[in-house]
Amino acid sequence: MKTRILVSSLVILACVGAGPVMAKGPNSPGGPQVAAPSAATVPTLSTVEADDLLKMREEEKVARDVYLKLYARWKTPVFSQIAASEQIHFDALFDAIVGG
Repeated sequence: MKTRILVSSLVILACVGAGPVMAKGPNSPGGPQVAAPSAATVPTLSTVEADDLLKMREEEKVARDVYLKLYARWKTPVFSQIAASEQIHFDALFDAIVGG
């Protein structure tokens, strides 16, 4: 987890001078359109899978908190944008765990 945060921080710091990058995500205008899975196609998670997703959710929370701290310290918009992205990942993992 420390390695992931370190690598992510280094990549971000390397990109800060490059200016904002606006990626087109799923269901964004001009981006790929992705249909939500129906309840019939979502399998039930095993205990191991649910535990793994909970660990991933904690990593997303830590990453979000790190980027919020970086933004608070340097007021660089990219940190705020990445924190928002990490929040989306955090929420998506919750939905995957509870089947929402």
